[in-house]
Amino acid sequence: MQSKRNGVTLSRWTAAGLEILQRSNTPELKRYLGGIEDASRVLRRHMRYMTEVRPGIIEIFEVWSDGAPCGSVGYWQRRVRGSLAYETGWVILPGFQRRGIAVAAMRLVLDRLGEVARYPFVWAFPAVENGASNGVSRSLGFTLVGTATYNDPAGNPTSCNEWRHALSRQPLRVARKPCMSRRNLPVPAGG
Repeated sequence: MQSKRNGVTLSRWTAAGLEILQRSNTPELKRYLGGIEDASRVLRRHMRYMTEVRPGIIEIFEVWSDGAPCGSVGYWQRRVRGSLAYETGWVILPGFQRRGIAVAAMRLVLDRLGEVARYPFVWAFPAVENGASNGVSRSLGFTLVGTATYNDPAGNPTSCNEWRHALSRQPLRVARKPCMSRRNLPVPAGG
């Protein structure tokens, strides 16, 4: 899958995605995500992103702008407040931030979910202090429904905003054939 909007392109995760993960594994970008990861964990994450592609369950994409890799975005299934839903997340590299790339990339993800979604909602859980990610959620029309404390990957409790967005499914375009019931079957000659 490859989608484009406002100069931003989403591409399936490839070998090139490892560079995105390595460049985003900094104290600045991992501040709200449990801190930097060791090289083996980054490589495992990269391999998982390449192999765990199940539309309607999990998809992680490379984000490109003007031909350059600039981040990652995706969605995955999880249980939220007792119901199956999607969680989404994004990382945009510092040289590409504040250009609307995260919003454009997330719009593409929401379009994709409109095609494949199994659940009615997608959630984002940025840290309360993460003004940029909370701004992206607000710009996309997510609704702030509360705050909660979550344990990040390192087990550190983090106070997060709970943003929810109702997905609108694209109507199925199914060609319908006329129903052939007994009432509208051709009458045989002499019958």
